[in-house]
Amino acid sequence: MNTSAIWTKDFILNCIVCFVVNQSYYMTMVVIADYAATALHASLAEAGLACGIFILGTLFARLFLGGCIERIGLKRSLYIGLFLFLAASLLNIGIHSLYLLYAARFVQGVGFGLSSSTTGTIMAHLVAGSALLILAFAATALLHVPAEDHEPSVSEQPRSYLSLQNFIEPTALPVAFLTLLVNLGFAAILGFMASFAKEADLLASSKYFFLVYALFTVCSRPFTGRWFDSRGANFVMYPAFIFFALSLYFISLSTSGWMLLGAAALMGLGYGTYMSCSQAIIIGLAPRGRMGLATSTFFVFMDLSVGAGPLVLGALLPYAGFCVMYAALAVLLACCAVLYYVLYGQNAAKQKLASK
Repeated sequence: MNTSAIWTKDFILNCIVCFVVNQSYYMTMVVIADYAATALHASLAEAGLACGIFILGTLFARLFLGGCIERIGLKRSLYIGLFLFLAASLLNIGIHSLYLLYAARFVQGVGFGLSSSTTGTIMAHLVAGSALLILAFAATALLHVPAEDHEPSVSEQPRSYLSLQNFIEPTALPVAFLTLLVNLGFAAILGFMASFAKEADLLASSKYFFLVYALFTVCSRPFTGRWFDSRGANFVMYPAFIFFALSLYFISLSTSGWMLLGAAALMGLGYGTYMSCSQAIIIGLAPRGRMGLATSTFFVFMDLSVGAGPLVLGALLPYAGFCVMYAALAVLLACCAVLYYVLYGQNAAKQKLASK
């Protein structure tokens, strides 16, 4: 690609494909648990599995098929991913068996994982092809860098293909584990919001829940990103935990549409901020050359939480109910703030003081 423009026809079309794929994911995810419970008479645990098995299929695709994308070819991989996603989605229409629903949802997840990973790779290829980056490469060729004589670092040592460090970046594990816990709250909202809203007679307002969440996430990003850079991670991360905990607590108390949508706004300020800033932390901690693997580690733990969370929470719902579940998750988020301090926050505060 020889044009200097980034917003080319190909880039825009790829963005549209990415948007549609992700929109289809969210549209099915928020209703599938309720559909399994009402149409297929599934228990809450079984309905949770119908929600979570999709993410397990996504995780399978990212772990075991992601490395094949460029060998197969980007466009061919995207076709395969979209075909699997579409075919499995169409199968959902006539399914009357819970086990067939599980199979279709898993294949959907594989299709989503493959197609979403491919669109991301295509985007990277399109942007790396801009004339500005070609100019940077040309300048690099003229740059004289003194030869370095050093021993290979741990991250540079050769490893066998089956080594765990080929799949997981160790420096990302503390924050990735924290992300697993935080995303239990997101999994509870994503998987059971429709069922909760029906029980609480808030269906009309619940239709706008994710729209309000998205608006507050997008509107807060310019401020939180600037504060993260200028004032440090702790300045934005602690409020993020508090806002998300309050969001879950308000959901547990919701008796009106305004209260539910207020919880959605707090979720945008809390969960939305956490997800962007925690990724920035992980990338900052990663050794040179392993930033991509650190990001992958982050999303593996996120996918595990969103995938297994509805199953675990669904098994507990008959004994606790929706209100108790959301309140308990609010307490968990408050505990996550303390865990963040232990795993990262205290060191970040010391580094901030040392830099002054």
